[in-house]
Amino acid sequence: MAGYYQDKKTKIYYTDFYIGSERIRLSLKTKKKAEAQKRSDGKRVWLREDSAMRKPRAIYRAFDELGFNNPDSIAKCGRRSPKNLRDTFATIQVGMNTPLEHVQKMLGHTSSKMTQKYAAYNMADVWSAANDVTDVLETILENKKSA
Repeated sequence: MAGYYQDKKTKIYYTDFYIGSERIRLSLKTKKKAEAQKRSDGKRVWLREDSAMRKPRAIYRAFDELGFNNPDSIAKCGRRSPKNLRDTFATIQVGMNTPLEHVQKMLGHTSSKMTQKYAAYNMADVWSAANDVTDVLETILENKKSA
């Protein structure tokens, strides 16, 4: 597959995106999901039409458009950023007993110390936070239906 490489240990196909000098590693499956997510105007949320990663300000704008940072959600969960998605992904992977070295590779960490912080989270706290996010999203949907 052109533009993709396979991790020898996990057998997962990845591609790299660059935002400025920062490398972001996406699995083929994640990239396909990102390409499929569309806004109400039909434009992609995370990737441009040429499949390049959107610039950070565009991703923050998408967060705002999706209602992640409206006053209700900020009051309930605080302000959210794309880094929160990355942290949540890593924490859930560790909670599902994915080996830390695999999580380290998925996140592109060069040191295992960087990945260790995700092992310290209590899964009950993670599920509680996930339920809070679900409540916020349900409130957003209800508000849009009643408007």
